[in-house]
Amino acid sequence: MKAVFINCISCIFLLSEFTIIKCGLGCRKKTHFHCYNCAITIINRQQVLKHLESHNTAEAPPVTPVAPPVRHVTPVAPPERHVAPLVTPVATPVTPVAPPVTPVAPPVTPVAPPERHVAPLVTPVATPVTPVAPPVTPVAHPVTPVAPPVTPEAPPVTPEAPPVTPVAPPVTPEAPPVTPVATPVMPVATPVTPVAPPVTPVAPPERHVAPLVTPVTPAVRQVPPVRQTSKVTCSHCNLQLNRKNYKTHIRRKHVDSFEVVSKERHLACQCIDPKNGVFAVEKSFHGPATPIHVIKKTWGPTQKIVCELNQCQLNAEFAVRSRILPFECHHLRSLSYCPRSESKVPVLSEESLVEMVQNKWFGEERKASLIQRQKEADAEAKYHISVYEPKVSYYSRLQRTIIAYDSKKNSWHCPCAKPKQSCEHPAIGKWHLFETKRYLFRRLKSTDSEGTLPPQLTSEQDGSQREEGNYPPRDKGVERMLKYIAANKKLPAEIPQALIQQSRDAHVLNGYPRHLIPKETRCMECDCMLSDPVLITSKGRILSANSVIEGISTYRRVCLNCSMVYRYKEWEDGVHNFDDHLILSLHLCLSLRNAIQTHTAVSRLLDTFEATEKMSFPNKDRVLQAYLHFEALTDHEYMYACISCGYNPSVIVMDLHKKGVFNMPVSDIESPPDNYDGHVDIEQFWDAVTREMLSRGLIPCQKNPFVVAPSYHHWAPWIGPQTRCSAHVLNTEFEKLHTPKLLSTEADDQLITEERLVDKVLNLKVEEVRALCKACGLDNKGSKTDLVVQLQQKMSNRVTYNKVFQKVWGASGGLAVITCPCGVVYSVKFNLRAESPRDYVDMLLSWKHFPNISVYDYARGLAVHANRRQPDTFEPFQGRLLEPTVENIKQASDGKLKVHMPWLKNPKVPEDKNGHPLTGSSEHYALCDVFYQSNSQDPSDVLRKIGLVPELVGQINSQCVEQLFSGMRKNNYFLNMTSPSNHIFLQRNILHHHNVARNQKTKEEFCKIVPANTEMQLDSHGKMMVPPPQPVLCTMSSSRSNNSEELQTSTDDSELDDFTSLQKITASRACWGQELLDIQTQQLEDIIDKNRSPTEHIAYVNNLVLSRSDFWSIGLGSEVNGMVTIQNTMF
Repeated sequence: MKAVFINCISCIFLLSEFTIIKCGLGCRKKTHFHCYNCAITIINRQQVLKHLESHNTAEAPPVTPVAPPVRHVTPVAPPERHVAPLVTPVATPVTPVAPPVTPVAPPVTPVAPPERHVAPLVTPVATPVTPVAPPVTPVAHPVTPVAPPVTPEAPPVTPEAPPVTPVAPPVTPEAPPVTPVATPVMPVATPVTPVAPPVTPVAPPERHVAPLVTPVTPAVRQVPPVRQTSKVTCSHCNLQLNRKNYKTHIRRKHVDSFEVVSKERHLACQCIDPKNGVFAVEKSFHGPATPIHVIKKTWGPTQKIVCELNQCQLNAEFAVRSRILPFECHHLRSLSYCPRSESKVPVLSEESLVEMVQNKWFGEERKASLIQRQKEADAEAKYHISVYEPKVSYYSRLQRTIIAYDSKKNSWHCPCAKPKQSCEHPAIGKWHLFETKRYLFRRLKSTDSEGTLPPQLTSEQDGSQREEGNYPPRDKGVERMLKYIAANKKLPAEIPQALIQQSRDAHVLNGYPRHLIPKETRCMECDCMLSDPVLITSKGRILSANSVIEGISTYRRVCLNCSMVYRYKEWEDGVHNFDDHLILSLHLCLSLRNAIQTHTAVSRLLDTFEATEKMSFPNKDRVLQAYLHFEALTDHEYMYACISCGYNPSVIVMDLHKKGVFNMPVSDIESPPDNYDGHVDIEQFWDAVTREMLSRGLIPCQKNPFVVAPSYHHWAPWIGPQTRCSAHVLNTEFEKLHTPKLLSTEADDQLITEERLVDKVLNLKVEEVRALCKACGLDNKGSKTDLVVQLQQKMSNRVTYNKVFQKVWGASGGLAVITCPCGVVYSVKFNLRAESPRDYVDMLLSWKHFPNISVYDYARGLAVHANRRQPDTFEPFQGRLLEPTVENIKQASDGKLKVHMPWLKNPKVPEDKNGHPLTGSSEHYALCDVFYQSNSQDPSDVLRKIGLVPELVGQINSQCVEQLFSGMRKNNYFLNMTSPSNHIFLQRNILHHHNVARNQKTKEEFCKIVPANTEMQLDSHGKMMVPPPQPVLCTMSSSRSNNSEELQTSTDDSELDDFTSLQKITASRACWGQELLDIQTQQLEDIIDKNRSPTEHIAYVNNLVLSRSDFWSIGLGSEVNGMVTIQNTMF
């Protein structure tokens, strides 16, 4: 009510005696004002004031013409008939003025000689001197007492003019009342008749009466001036606005609010299937009106409420974790205002389909399939057409998919469309539109052709040279500097926004320091004094996005005891020092980061700056090295985990980015040492890569001893710190070099290389396949299939194999990644050789918890290889969903088989031994990607289809990795030209920022369904949630003893949470004698169970995390008996 009252007050203003209120009824679409003089309605307040003022000015003319009637006073003066009635009213108001005018009667005779001046005093009483006329009437009574004051007669006459003016208003509406004013002279003198004649000749002086009357009329109708509004400045965004609009601005722009769904504001929706409760709803309040499907069926035995948007489903899971049970997305809430479904639904007739076949829009086969599909479901839509799809997939989670028709471009879009392959959904849409909107069917030719040429890259030599001397130090001195810089000069992952703005505007305000001196004054190792600043160069340059500032001096300090060298690395000044000659502003560093995230090379961005600002940057490669130096010093966590799926997801998707390669001669890779067991220290390897990035600011690349070269024994993937089991991870790529005699089960795995290579060749364009055949010395004529068969036959030749491999995979083996269904990357491996299931098994075996579902395009090879390396990895049924019997294979091929996995939604109770922490199940399956299910030649692989698991169908998008790679392919033009160390460092950094952006977007969606300023945190599994409210405890005296205390919880159902909350338990001896509830006893037994994982997180208080091993360290019951006395004394 307060908000409504404030809004009402802001819509009210006063005008004269009127109170004008804004109308919100249905007179107009927007709120408006009504004019009280006419029927017009106006929205703007200022326009209302102008409109009402126009009414006032329009009413003024009837008042101003009062002056002309006064000119007609002379002809109206003779009719004295009206004099009598007007004498009495005039006499009453003039009674107080009568005493000073009474002496007029006696002195009439003496004043006669100067009648030229007196006449205006007496005769004007008849007409011109209206002020004197009223006082004459009372003269008859008080003449004698007031006779002496004759002399002050003239002065009192003039001040009497104002009292007469009020008489004018009653005169103005009627012209005759002017003449009666003259007749009051008649009762003064006995001869009335002689006084009348002088009235007519004195009429001309009445010209002076008009100005006395006319100024009175506008004063009555004067409109008060409009009050000028004052300006205020918003404290949040520094916007200057009117004071009256300040509260509305704060409420709309700076107050968090939920997405309100009401009768006036909701998403347009329409019932698609009244029987099953399927609705089509607009996707969002803003943007194109793209519909989506939701199901809200609250009747019948099978009730279901679900939205097909993945983000809405994630929000629903987050709400359940946070105990926000009545949550519904705005799509479901909008269904409350859905119009009634039409009883008559348009039906597609077979006659129109026959006509389309005759017009050669379709063939007979397609006609038969469409008629069969019509029997399964009725398709109905407009330009966005909802089509029934019997198979549940990521594009038809509710057994319906929406296809779009663009009438302007005459194009169709279907979410299930595969490259160079059509589907039936657009055909059904054409069938519908042909019957309902035949005018849309026109034969159009598209002549659009687009071609873009990549801009040419140029480089510019930088003339700056390093000054001679013993700086930078050599060997161990450089290593000491690098260790100190890496440990003490880290930049925060989130740079303050104020510092970024300062760095951006410093070139205008001369805010950059001209002398860069290290702030250390004492050695951090030996605590000795440092030397005075020593000049390194006075020709340094600071680069920003819009300027190049030259003449920067950089200095160093040296420890007088241990010779430790300190250089300037103070990021608080808004700059980043690369090599003492080249300094980047922090704003430029962030611009380069964002450019790379949007698939723009550093050189292209610098070319844009040069062309815009008309300036010249140093060598582009040096700027790239400076940016890598900046990223190496930034304190990134590289968590590589999803806040929706947790640290260890139960479902993963794996694939290879085959074009993400770097140039590297395979023959230059040395063989691993004999004692190498396949384990690599992941932290040591990536620290070495980071050290190489930092060393380039001190040592030229040609002489850099810190360069990390590719090798089989010192080359590690990256796995998040919470996901991997330890710092030692597997990398067994060296096993690809050896070809020992294989067993029958191993041979199938080894053949995967050529088989997968042929599959990849099939995905190439015809021109590329022809060029590849020509390079291999084969005939390049014929169809694509014939060319691939020729290559496959020649694949046994190692030379041909290498050429094909070089064409398909590039120089290195590509980029292997493992993601969750949300598209967040968990693990990445930079292959040195061709892809193999070995690469993914290496990463999975390095995980803390093996996932239950692994989706891979060659699932059979993955399961065989993993079970060979570690038996029973993929079990049961070798990673298949069921036993590969003839009956199961037949039912799965016919689509009649379903395998339910309820533990994917609700964890198993009790959980299996060594079960996954999220599902409680110890089953592990290797399933096929939906686009590669038909590539396998093994009939039993039909039992690896994702579509057989209802809990996975529609909930997992197996193409999330391909979607990730589609963006990363745009980086190949500059990443594939970098060195191996630059390539892997930059790729890991790009994927990290990709994960951060994904998680930030998910968190923003979560924030929309919880109140503003609600704190969220990660639970023990790494999933985002709203922490439960802390219970309130009351401390009461105990009846057991005088000195003991007892904790008693408030009346709440969660007694267990109150008692076990570490923030509520105080140090008291009464805690040892507290009687536990049954559920508390059960929980305590679970906590101290020796058979469970010691690293499992048990309790959280702020940043403190207690694991099961921490509770074991307190001591079990058998161990505490002898320590009770000691422990009691501690409390």
